[in-house]
Amino acid sequence: MINRANPAADKHVQKVLEWRESFATMPDSHFFEIIRMYLGEVKTPYNKQKLIEELSSFLRKEQTQRTLISLLSDTDLQIISAVHFVPGITQEKLASFFPNVLSFAALYDRLLNLEERLILFCHKDSVSQKNVIDINPLLEGILLPFLKVESVLPLPEYAEKYDGSSLSGNSLSHGLSPLMFASFLAFVNSNPDVCKIDGTLKKRAADNLAKIFPGCEKLLSFLVRSCINLSLIKESEKGFSVDFERCRNFANLSWLNQLVYLCTASCAHLSRSELKKQSELFLSVYFSMPQCGYTEEVLVRSGLLAASVSREEKPVTASRFSQIIRNAGGMGGIGGFAGSSLSEAGQEDVSGVNPMDRLVEVASAFGLLLIAGKTEAGKEIFIRNPEFGDDVNNAGNAGEPEPKVLSIDAGFSVTVLPGLSIRRLLPLIQFMEIKRCDSVATFEINRKSVLGALDSGYSIEKIIDLLTENSNYPVPQNLRVCLDEWNAAFSSAALYSGFVLKVNAENQLLSEKNPNLKSHIKTVLAPGFFLLDVKDSAEAEELMAKCGIDFIGQVKNTEEKPQLLPFMALSSYPTALRTAQGGDMKTAASLQKPFERGTEADRASFFIQMRKELDAMNLSPEQKEGLELRIRRKIVLNPVQLRANSVRLEKNEAHGMDFIGKIRIVERAMATKSMIEISGNQKKPDDVHDTVPPRILGMPLGIEKKEGDSFVRIRLEPSQEEVVFSLGQADFVKRLRGSFLEEGAQ
Repeated sequence: MINRANPAADKHVQKVLEWRESFATMPDSHFFEIIRMYLGEVKTPYNKQKLIEELSSFLRKEQTQRTLISLLSDTDLQIISAVHFVPGITQEKLASFFPNVLSFAALYDRLLNLEERLILFCHKDSVSQKNVIDINPLLEGILLPFLKVESVLPLPEYAEKYDGSSLSGNSLSHGLSPLMFASFLAFVNSNPDVCKIDGTLKKRAADNLAKIFPGCEKLLSFLVRSCINLSLIKESEKGFSVDFERCRNFANLSWLNQLVYLCTASCAHLSRSELKKQSELFLSVYFSMPQCGYTEEVLVRSGLLAASVSREEKPVTASRFSQIIRNAGGMGGIGGFAGSSLSEAGQEDVSGVNPMDRLVEVASAFGLLLIAGKTEAGKEIFIRNPEFGDDVNNAGNAGEPEPKVLSIDAGFSVTVLPGLSIRRLLPLIQFMEIKRCDSVATFEINRKSVLGALDSGYSIEKIIDLLTENSNYPVPQNLRVCLDEWNAAFSSAALYSGFVLKVNAENQLLSEKNPNLKSHIKTVLAPGFFLLDVKDSAEAEELMAKCGIDFIGQVKNTEEKPQLLPFMALSSYPTALRTAQGGDMKTAASLQKPFERGTEADRASFFIQMRKELDAMNLSPEQKEGLELRIRRKIVLNPVQLRANSVRLEKNEAHGMDFIGKIRIVERAMATKSMIEISGNQKKPDDVHDTVPPRILGMPLGIEKKEGDSFVRIRLEPSQEEVVFSLGQADFVKRLRGSFLEEGAQ
């Protein structure tokens, strides 16, 4: 029966049942091995459920729990904390948390040890059907006070700290500003031949950009990908061009939101929903960063944590259409830049991807992250840019009057100082050509730039109004004269494309006065020739019908411009890192500790005491070695567990010159379907240039004898790659007992 008054109690009961079931269904050899470790030799007849209840009683004893807590190491707590804070964590996901801390083999050994110590257990998730790792519910209460987010996301220790003047990220060469962003768009507007077919910069364009934006090569390589993937820059027959309508749409967002979208889009062409989701995950990590910052490794880990929490709270199911496209392998477009709109089709499949895995470098280049110092190991420490404060919807200069920052000289050179938003800059760059962008930007108003603006619908009056609005001084008279001359040249000839209505002399007057038609006449090309503003043949036919003209034949279509969807404002996931750290993640660490963790000295003293007890016993060398291993692995919690009859004598390791022993270990592993661990740096027989890592873990598939040596073929974990390893050259071979941590175990 469900206890509606106390759902937390129901959840605990469910977890207890899952633990008992996972324990009861594990292989008999493993089950009885653990029972012997804690309860001694099993007497027949036996009952599994009764043995599990006896083991539960052992774990509930105060002295058992006190000793178990005192033996916890920092690495133990790091792994247990990750299991606690990440819902539905698997062995593979846990490995991705500690890629540079623990090798897969070392992590696997730690998990086996925590399983042997009855701290962790594994069960099959009812939704994903994957083996997920969880904390033993019988010990969760005493473990919770020791679990804190800092165990998973450790704070950095500064070996070198930069002062404010040397912080990377606030100058033009290390960060993206609205002025630089607008200047880059101005460059593309004047230079359509800017990118190759794969979206990378052409050499000539890259050289010109390096002169205009000194020291910003890496930033610009990210920015061009961002603009293409966001469709702010589009490819056409004449090259690449700026979609100013979409840019104005983008400029409606706060500057922080714009930067985050640009960061996310620089890494992949995403669907509209995935772009928003990954951007919000980035913001969750960004605003959860402590003041002292994180190293890149911890930032990536925090992204994985935020993504895991968010997926648990807000599961996202891909549309059936998206799945069909992905299954078909469709990527659409050129070089991964599929189409001009962020639809669900043709996008890179990044569901479940940790965005921080690829955003740290970009966020640092764009100035969202600043490098504040280095650790003793030389790892850079990143902090948030204080410019954005603590507001997710920070708009930079929102609410403040934008200054007049333009200065025009006699040679039509325009100096633009920082201070304007993208929204104010976009109309200006349409009639100016960028010449240099440093601490200020220098543009030029010339014949080419003005003709381009006139062609896009600008008028001379609008250009003069924009210059006057953003400058403290009147527009120079010689510039006004040149603008009029360029406008006269532009107006002397025109090239039109669209629907043209031709009527004879009898119908001309009627057509011009027709109220239904008058509003749709874009321009009068000549007497009796009208350029209409209709988009397609269906609209043209409908207009003719309204005007009472029924003698029009078939017309041809013109290209229809797709309707633009607005960019969605971002907010960090409310249930991800930011809120969790203020709730469950801190609450757990603030609980009263029933027992104290032991120090290194306390743990050493306990091991010495247990070894003294062991030395006082009359045991065979094999039995003593087996019990000594249990002490070392923290399985022995009291002297009563030092039972000689609980040790099963079985050789699981072979070293050095024990060639026959290594073969026997591998054969035994294959017979029991156990994984093996091998150490030794050696060449793969298949490729003399490829080296096998010094310590590998995998499932043995077979033994082959060649040229006085024996080779074992192994399927490596977690890569599933098959390699051949020399047993003669191996330093040691170890058989790892089967575990319910392995995928597919029942």
